[in-house]
Amino acid sequence: MARIINPVFGEIKGVVDGCYTKKLRNKIYIAACPKRLKKTMDDGSVGRRKKFSVTAQFAKAVRSLEPLEAVWKMNLGKCLTAHHAICKKNYPLSSPERPTEQNVITPEGFDPGIEKAEVYIDKISAVIPVLSAVSYAGQGVLLSLNALVCFFDAAGINPDRYQLFAFCREFENYDFSESKTVLIDFSPEEKDLAGRYGKALLYIALVVKGNDGRVIDYSSTYSKEIL
Repeated sequence: MARIINPVFGEIKGVVDGCYTKKLRNKIYIAACPKRLKKTMDDGSVGRRKKFSVTAQFAKAVRSLEPLEAVWKMNLGKCLTAHHAICKKNYPLSSPERPTEQNVITPEGFDPGIEKAEVYIDKISAVIPVLSAVSYAGQGVLLSLNALVCFFDAAGINPDRYQLFAFCREFENYDFSESKTVLIDFSPEEKDLAGRYGKALLYIALVVKGNDGRVIDYSSTYSKEIL
């Protein structure tokens, strides 16, 4: 029998089943799977669990973009994984219903200076400004624009509360002395899903890689609510 009191999940009681081990960052951890459990169902505990679920889904979408996952792996701090780091940063920023405009897809970085960004029914449009002041301009680096879209405020019968889409566009030998308009088209399936929602949240971050493929810089998150 185990009893756990957690500030996120509330009180959890249950019977522990088999154990397993895993190695992370040169440390071995022993974990036990629950055979059966009972969770507290007060409003506070239920709300915190919903908020944690939203944050975990948001972290999964962020990690689906390789440049963003690489950035978070550079900023683990005391966290063991990129997923843990993203969740730790974003849990206070999420709501029990969906991600918010305050959520971030990168840690604090340089100002992306996005001049204009919009979400349409069939695509994303964003304007990357002139970034000639950066120290690596003219070095033949690769720039990626990474975007996450959260559609919400659904219409129709029994729709999901929100939908998360992730996109990445990479540009080799990027010219930082010129602004660039980036258009990212939705697939037919994404268009169909987007059409069921009335509002969207857009998150954008820029990631710079050197010739060896390693991240050398990244921006803070630009976010915007599209009504």
